[in-house]
Amino acid sequence: MNDIVRRGAKGLRRDAFVYAEVSDEPGRRDSYDVNLYKSGMRLAEIAEAVLRIGQAYEIPETPLAAHLTAHRDCRLGHVSGGGDRNGAGFVTFYYEVDHF
Repeated sequence: MNDIVRRGAKGLRRDAFVYAEVSDEPGRRDSYDVNLYKSGMRLAEIAEAVLRIGQAYEIPETPLAAHLTAHRDCRLGHVSGGGDRNGAGFVTFYYEVDHF
């Protein structure tokens, strides 16, 4: 995940990013969100990192790779992750989908 954020930050001012953390005192939710829209990165640029993250979450590589290939030119938006209210780890990648 750090590789993706570092790549997105390269050459941009610090104030180009919005970073948020969310904690839920009574629960166990502890998560973050990084807005990377201004980085201009495309999914193709982070595909290898996403596949490595997918392995860590035991996501089958073939359908994940096919999805990344099909949406390779879509612009990366947000990257979120952390622990949900049940304590399970998660990572979510948001991206723009062009109208077809």
